[in-house]
Amino acid sequence: MSFFLSSTLTDVIFTSHPDNVSCSGVSYVGISDHSLIFVFRKISLPFTVKGSSTVSYRQFKNFDRNRFRSDILAQPRTDLMGIDSPNEMWLKWKSLFLEVCDVHVPLRTKHVNASKSPWITSEVKNLMYRRDRLKMKALRTGDPRDWSNFKKLRNEVNNSIKNAKKS
Repeated sequence: MSFFLSSTLTDVIFTSHPDNVSCSGVSYVGISDHSLIFVFRKISLPFTVKGSSTVSYRQFKNFDRNRFRSDILAQPRTDLMGIDSPNEMWLKWKSLFLEVCDVHVPLRTKHVNASKSPWITSEVKNLMYRRDRLKMKALRTGDPRDWSNFKKLRNEVNNSIKNAKKS
């Protein structure tokens, strides 16, 4: 479980899956005495059973947190001051926020084949998830034991997929 603390923390984001978080932080926007806390979560959308479709997503590979924060702070807060309704104020803030997101992490679309691979079972998915976590750990630490653990699980995933395809 991950969490962030400060001496005056009033808003909290907890997660039991920190690997599903691509970016998080606190933004001091100045429109309130509270800072904006944010988290960008990696999600996977369910596929339709037949046919194909397009998926919209934001790629954070080249995301620059400091430039993003700077551009959020540069947004005109005067547009929010004259609004009495919290719902209208939220919609306006969301609009300003998404404009900055579109500059720094533009929406991309990708054509995907929606038919599932029948050999990718929940057990195989679980192994793949564990493999990916071990790879991230090995990349982070550089420890030969972590790399060895990753390679063993990678081979186990490959063998599980081969066996599932055969059956």
